[in-house]
This record gives sequence, structure tokens and C-alpha cells, in this order.
Amino acid sequence: MNEAAAAGGGDPHAYEQRYIEGLYRRLSELRAQTSARLADVRLQHTRHQQNLLERDAEIHLLEGALARYDVGGGALCFGRIDMADAARYYIGRLGLSDESLEPLLVDWRAPAAEPFYRATPGQPEGVVLRRHLLCEGPRLVSIDDEVFDESALAEDQRQSLRGEAALMSALQRRRTGRMADIVATIQAEQDEIIRSPLEGVLLVQGGPGTGKTAVALHRAAYLLYTHRERLSARGVLIVGPSTVFLRYIEQVLPALGETGAVLARVGDLFPGVSGRAPETPAATEVKGRAAMVDVLKRAVRTRQRILREDALIGFGALQLRVTPAASRAARRRARGTELPHNAAKTVFDNALLDALVDQAMSKDAGLGRSEGHVRRRELRASLRRSWEFRAVAYRLWPALTPMELLADLLSARVLIRAAGRGRLSEDDVAAIHRPIDEAAPNDRGWSAADIPLLDEAAELLGEIQRRPKRRRQRRSSEEDEGPDTRTIEEMARADRSWFYGHVIVDEAQEVSPMAWRMLVRRCPQRSMTVVGDWAQRSVDWGAKGWEGALGAAATERLRITELSVNYRTPEEAMALAGRLLAEVDPDLEAPSAIRSSGFNPWSLQAAPGALGDVAAGVVAAELRAVGDGRIAVVAPESLRRAVGDALRLGLGDRVSADSGSALDRPVAVFGVADVKGLEFDSVVVVEPAAIVDASPRGANDLYVALTRTTNRLGLLHTRPLPDALSSARQVASITEIG
Repeated sequence: MNEAAAAGGGDPHAYEQRYIEGLYRRLSELRAQTSARLADVRLQHTRHQQNLLERDAEIHLLEGALARYDVGGGALCFGRIDMADAARYYIGRLGLSDESLEPLLVDWRAPAAEPFYRATPGQPEGVVLRRHLLCEGPRLVSIDDEVFDESALAEDQRQSLRGEAALMSALQRRRTGRMADIVATIQAEQDEIIRSPLEGVLLVQGGPGTGKTAVALHRAAYLLYTHRERLSARGVLIVGPSTVFLRYIEQVLPALGETGAVLARVGDLFPGVSGRAPETPAATEVKGRAAMVDVLKRAVRTRQRILREDALIGFGALQLRVTPAASRAARRRARGTELPHNAAKTVFDNALLDALVDQAMSKDAGLGRSEGHVRRRELRASLRRSWEFRAVAYRLWPALTPMELLADLLSARVLIRAAGRGRLSEDDVAAIHRPIDEAAPNDRGWSAADIPLLDEAAELLGEIQRRPKRRRQRRSSEEDEGPDTRTIEEMARADRSWFYGHVIVDEAQEVSPMAWRMLVRRCPQRSMTVVGDWAQRSVDWGAKGWEGALGAAATERLRITELSVNYRTPEEAMALAGRLLAEVDPDLEAPSAIRSSGFNPWSLQAAPGALGDVAAGVVAAELRAVGDGRIAVVAPESLRRAVGDALRLGLGDRVSADSGSALDRPVAVFGVADVKGLEFDSVVVVEPAAIVDASPRGANDLYVALTRTTNRLGLLHTRPLPDALSSARQVASITEIG
């Protein structure tokens, strides 16, 4: 963009404010023009199929444009770069041009915007001046200038330079309960990852506070912008660890003008089933093992039975027999096809029918050849409709849904033992055994750990074979349906076979081997971004490192990168967490914090019977300290409800103790599983020793809890603290917390 306006000397604040106001006026014009065109197109009526498709396509494009023009409360423009060739580019959330198509604002994802994020004193990328524009909506708050070549600046520009740490300003803002985009403050190491090529699996390892989630979301926005034609038809899947986490990030991509992403947990990825039932840590670990593939294969094979004695089938005046030999031959024939179980059932049934028809035909030996052929067809059709035949065929080779197979398997220890022979110990069997509730036999609540098993079972079983509709009925039905107007998300959530253009997995260290198999099926071309921290994993499935954990997702195109700087957690809290990590995983190193909060983490010991009352007093003090900020109280599951009740009793509706309202109240009580990926102005960890004792990797869970804060951290306990936390500032009362 060649500089056509004033150089920006004199009062730079007034100059930039005028320019920003002009951008908002242009945005308003474009929004009005697009809305008017959309209204006109929607009023168009046509019965011609091609015209209808073209109209719907234009509506889709116009709706997408309107969504991108909605910048919400975020800043439209947040930066400017002056180049050595005298070009000047304003950088923002989206691209804008004037009526003559001269660019006014460059989309942050465009190649021309790269130097804004990449330029350093050692490698200025042709940038003379980088100016951060800190805005609240259309109002310019302050300017932060970085000069890379002062000799290239005019004298009035040198005199009007302004300085304020844009990144530090963003980091020190109060939390709002929702993740904000970092588009104005992306750092060079983050930008390189965001703009990495689409193909292959990109693994981003980074400790707490390094911006993994923000980078992953901005990468999604970048890929949707850069590869829109390729990704718009299939969408981008973003997998997060919890419902709370997905609510926390749900506004980021729309704020960046992108709506082509589907946000889901692993437990949401099987159509028609919601994996939300609670699960024990032991069952989660067993169900997540790769060995469950063999367990499920054997569970399917055990449903493919043979007869021990003849079965009689009445057919008019005839008594036909299905013999054990015939059932064995039919099973061998069906298994030999290597088709999924339900597809192979047709082969099995046909093999049984062949034997029965042969028996029946032997009674009609006098028929001619052509008459015999017709008679065979009639006999086969009649036998197939016979209730007795269908009962025998179903008993030997039943048509199964994944839910039926898994529910039956988990309901009986004998079935689990049979399927898990050589793979599961008796403790494993006990962990996943789930007897049927006699009071509610049809109430099979599924957990998130069950969903990959259902998906694997669906692969082994295939679809239940249905008789095709008559051609005339099918054609009439298709004509009546018209074009499919569902969104990408609606189509993807309803179709287990749907594959995405790209898959992003956050908190990837929590994804089991079985879940990775399911995710790879959702993206067979292996275009994935995987972000996580090996030190924060709560469950150990035996892998020694990332490549082992990724399993089928780790291909020859795996690229590994690392984020090394902790932008979120202050150095005071990180020092405490780092000592814990050094004890838990000596080979791992905590990321370096770049800022200090000036607040030293405290510890307060309470009498066992007074824990709830003391917690209420502590949180009240923290509320006064953070003002309109947000507080997380992280407790072991065994104490979570009691702590939540005590806080609600003392602080009323300012406290949330459930995931539905956790992000909407000043104070939220969390278990460790739900706090992953979130951040708060203040964190109070209740009974750290109990968190450590709650699971085999409880110390890693405690590490997660300690690193959620952007400012204040406290430890409330009745039991002695783990040794690694003994350096916390000990206080004798709430008034000493500060």
C-alpha cells in the first residue's frame, strides 16, 4: 500500500484516530451494502433447480461476508508498518478497500502483514517502523512504536514516536471469563507456527501460559483464510478437553471473522450419543488403551456363533434342518469376505439359505431346469421372510449397533474376560465392568471414554443392511427434499463418516490412543495441528513421548515445534510450579515466565472442620483484591461439592459450582479436569495433597492447577503441603494474604 496520506507527523494520536474512524465508516458502508444485497437475493423466487442452487450459494457467500464484517467489541485496526520502500500498511482483523479498490486495511493473515509479526532488530524484514495501535473499539487508547531503522524516519516522525509495551498491556488486563484473541500481540515464534503449511501433522509442544490454545485458534483462522476453497466445504474440527473449555474459546474465531470451525470434545464425536457420564480414572485408562482394539474385535467375533445341534425350520409341510456343519461353513464363508460384521451378515444368511434351498429342492426333483431355477428363487424369497429362519440367523449372526455391542460387553464380567483374554487383567475387568441397572435397564449413560470405543465398534460392525427402497419411491423422495441447506457443523455432527479438511487438537496430552484412532478417521489425509504439554498429562497410557502417544497420527510428515515463553503465569507462581515439576518429571523443564506480578504465592492452613468457612473468607478477600477480575477455586473431586456449598453460602450467586455457569460468575469452583486450558486473575488451590493422592498422576494435575493464574496464587490446606510447595509464603490468617 503506497503512502498517499500524510506521513503522520505532528500529533500522531489525532492522525491515527482519524484514520481509524475512516476505517469504521468504510466498514459500515460495506455492511449496509451487503445487507441490502442479501435482502434482495432472499426475495428472489425461482423453481429452476440450477437457479435455486446459485441463489443459495450467493446467500451463503453474503452471510459469510456479513459475519466477517462483524468485529464485535474487538479492535478493527491494531497496527501499522512503515516499510523501507516508503509503503505503509495498516494491519487489522480483516481486509478493507475503498471504492476504487485501493487497500485501506490489510487482513492480519495476508502475506503483506507478516512483517508486522516477524520483524526483529536483527531481521527487520524491510520494516522501518512498527506501530501498535491499542484501541477499544473505534477509540484509540495509546500508541506503541518500535523503530528498526531510525535513519529512514523523517524528523517529525522521530519527534512524534510513542512507546508503551503492547504485549504487557494485553497480559495485564483483567480476565473476563472468555478467551480474547491475540491478533494484535502475536509474537514471532507464535506467528511462525500460525502460518505453517497446511499439510501434515504439526505438533506444538508448550508449557503453561505459552499461548498454545491462542496459537491453535489463530492458526485455524489463518488456514480458513489462506485455504478457503479447500477447507470451506469440509470445515475445521477443533477438539478441546471439556465443555467449559469450549465455551471459553467459542468467541475467538467469530471475532476473527471465521465461522467454518466445529468445536467439540472427544465425547461429542459420535452422532446421536453424548459422552457425558462420569467415569473413574481407572476405567478411563483401560478404555483408552490401544489394546481395546483387539478386545472389541474379539467381542464381535464372539457374536458370530455356530450351532451345537440341529435347528429345525418349518416350511409348509417340510421340516428343514440347519446343521452345525452348515452354520460353521456359513461362518467361514462370511468371515472370509473380511467385510464388516453387519455387511458380512448378508453373506452368512445367504450361505444358510443355500443349504436350506438345496434341502427343499431335493423334494422337487422332477422339476425341469428352467422351472427349477424359478422355484429356487421362490423358495429363497419365502425362506428369507420366514420368522423361524430369521430367528436362527439372528441368533447365530445378529445385526448389531455399536451401542448394543459395547453395552452387552461391559455389562458382564464373563464377556469382558472372554474378549480381553491376554489383554486385560482381572483389575482391568473390574474397572470397566458396568452392570445393567435393573431399575433402568435402558439407561446406558455413556462417558467420554466410551465414545472412541463406540466409534471403533462402528468400524468393525459397519452399517446394518437395509433393503433398498423401490427406485420410483427413492427418486420421488430425492426430488421432494431439494438442496441441502444445513451448515457444515450440522452435516458433520450427524454423519460419523464425515471427514474434515483440518483437525486441531488442544490439550492433546489428554487424548487416549483409542481417541487418536477416532480422530485420524475424521481426517484421513492427516492434516492436523496438535498442541499440548507432556508435563500436564493426567493419564498415562504407556507412551514414552509424543510420537508414541500420537500413534496413527504420527506420520512421516510430523513436524515438531515448541513454544518456550510463558506469557501468562507470573514468575512468582511459576517458580513454585517449577519446583513441583522438577520432582515429578526431572527430565522436563518449566517454561520461562517473562513478567513478575509482584505477588508472592501464599499458603494458609485451616482446621479440618473449618475448611469451608475459611475458604469463604479467603475467596472474599481475593474478590476485593481482583476487583472485576475472575477467581478459580481448584479442589479435589472429593471436596469439590462441599467447598462449592460453603462458598455459595458465604458469597451467594457470585459463586458458580457447576460447569454451566463457571465462566459467567466472578468465582468458579473447579476440579482439575475442567480447569485445563483456562486462566484467571487469582487461583486458590484447596488441599493440594489430596489432589496429588487422587490419581497416579495427581502431581501433574496439581502442576496444572498452580499454573492457571495470571496474577495471584494461594494454597488452602488442612493436611501438610507437598514438599515442593513448602517455599510458599505462610500466613496465619486471611488478613495476612495481602
